[in-house]
Amino acid sequence: MKRIKYQPQNKDYFSKLLSFAQDLFKICYELKIKPIAYGSVSYAFYTKDETIDINDIDFLVPESSFKKIIEKIKENKKFSYEVTGYHSLKIFKDNVKISFDAIEEYYKNLPHDFVQTKINDVSFTIVSLKSLKVIYKRGAKTIPSKKEAYSKKLKKLIVLED
Repeated sequence: MKRIKYQPQNKDYFSKLLSFAQDLFKICYELKIKPIAYGSVSYAFYTKDETIDINDIDFLVPESSFKKIIEKIKENKKFSYEVTGYHSLKIFKDNVKISFDAIEEYYKNLPHDFVQTKINDVSFTIVSLKSLKVIYKRGAKTIPSKKEAYSKKLKKLIVLED
């Protein structure tokens, strides 16, 4: 298991995100759900790029698990949630957000070759570098509002060895 210490530009907020992720990991463990991190957290792991802000953490889970997660979330008054129209469940605690995205939609036709890691002593299962490149390439093509940001990240990922 590879471990890194990482501090993005918004390090205090990132610390809150990691703490919130641990809260949600406990819920997922109880429900026998294994969240897979992708997006900015995986990007940070591979590039060590500390010039970015990490504003949320994105996890892949089966969409069929959303209802079970919501039931558990309702038990904690500190949490709130939003189900989107695009196969995502957003969970909030204070001003911090973590998204659960449907693996069937966001990880379609990609290998389940995940990587175990620790980021600032928090354990994560993340997508492989090769899959992350595909995800950002797809996102740049299909989400106009994120095209520039995803293309910029993709350029930094492409130079890395798979």
